[in-house]
Amino acid sequence: MPLAIAVILPVQSRHWHAELIHRLSHSGHQLRVSFAGNTASGALDAILAFEAFRFGPGLASRATVNPVEGKSPPSLVIDLTGTAPSGDTPTLSVLFDSHPTLDGTARAILTGAQPVVQTLLNGQPIGNARPMVSERIWLTRALDDILIRTLDLLERSVRDIAAGRTATLQPLAAAKSPTALTAAYWLGIAPKLAHRLFLKLRYKPFHWRVGYRFHPEPLAGLGFDMTATGYATLSAPQWQELPEDGSRFYADPFPVEVDGRYFLFVEDFPHATHKGVIAVAEADGDGTFGVPRVVLEEPFHLSYPQVFQHDGAFWMIPETAGGRDLYLYRAENFPDRWVRHAVLVADTPLSDATLLHHGDRFWLFAADGGRGSSSDSMLVFHAETLSGPFLPHAANPILIDQASARPAGAFILGGQYPMLPVQDGTHGYGSGMGLVEITELNLDRVGVGPVRPLDVPGWRCEFRHTTNRAGRLEVVDGVVRQPR
Repeated sequence: MPLAIAVILPVQSRHWHAELIHRLSHSGHQLRVSFAGNTASGALDAILAFEAFRFGPGLASRATVNPVEGKSPPSLVIDLTGTAPSGDTPTLSVLFDSHPTLDGTARAILTGAQPVVQTLLNGQPIGNARPMVSERIWLTRALDDILIRTLDLLERSVRDIAAGRTATLQPLAAAKSPTALTAAYWLGIAPKLAHRLFLKLRYKPFHWRVGYRFHPEPLAGLGFDMTATGYATLSAPQWQELPEDGSRFYADPFPVEVDGRYFLFVEDFPHATHKGVIAVAEADGDGTFGVPRVVLEEPFHLSYPQVFQHDGAFWMIPETAGGRDLYLYRAENFPDRWVRHAVLVADTPLSDATLLHHGDRFWLFAADGGRGSSSDSMLVFHAETLSGPFLPHAANPILIDQASARPAGAFILGGQYPMLPVQDGTHGYGSGMGLVEITELNLDRVGVGPVRPLDVPGWRCEFRHTTNRAGRLEVVDGVVRQPR
């Protein structure tokens, strides 16, 4: 329901303020825009001006926003200054690490801490976000990621307020960074750039390996051990690795069992082309997989080949974010020939979309693969049939959290709730995995339980981002540093 909204901006406004005005106006809200206070930061502005020679202006850079005269009394105030006097009208505000300006968050980025963002209604938290920050040198890029998710969070909060479904949340603990912003930036930039250059010259980026092992019996139920902090894979024979020659890597393993035969679908990424394709290998009688063969290629990058059976046919939903549409493929000749069957979600880049058939509907859980990080914003879609079309959930984004928003494999069924493996990007892309329970799933609400870390004892790769199983076969991937 459109609202009459009074937006109060700082006198020295920024590009993300202008984008918020655009988004709210595009959603049909009636806006009044005025200015108060001054939350500009000289140190941050100086750094952004320096980086603009390389990147141009970012969302945190200064911008001119014109005032707008309101046509009716506001039913909601959005105060982004932290200085506007409170009144009788409900007031929505935002805090970056418990502060209305970006200074503290900028320091947190430079010192390796994890920034947090909250929206508050009349001073009470109603929305939380833990954006993923992969860039720790250039503030322009890092703040873009954070501010894109801040805009998403504000939009969702406005929608919740309009629908009357807000709930008071617990405050998030702010990142602690006593270092002054200017000192943290200029003292850190040279050694960080030197270290990045060394890694780039010495190693190939993100060289993944795929591990697999066969258990004595098919995995039943949850298939994980409980630990003091979360879960761990069950004890089993030693991990074996899918063979490769160093000119490519394999990642995102999805196994399929068919009448006692085991097939392993993977992303095949040749370093020479920098474009992923989908490949498959079959286990021999000794339970060993040979070199995968390519079975699906598109003009754009492919990965995350989720293969499954439904209505007597084999289907695949790979990641196709590079083509912007999410496609459903059908096997004409399993496992080697696949054809496009339907567009499930159009013109929406999605990362690692993962299917769940629950109740009388099909559901897709995915990370937002558009602007910002592709690992910190969970989107859900639903349809009455597998071929779709899939519609966005009314509560999107379901959550903004670097530790639990991006799927890491197919749903695990057999417990009280469907359980989704998720990527934990707290320490960078692919830095770990966890499990979350989907405690509620309907057209009004998606309930996501707390993330519990998933350990993989015996697997040599510390960084990993996909886990799956089929019958007796368990698979995982991970990063090794591959010399050039």
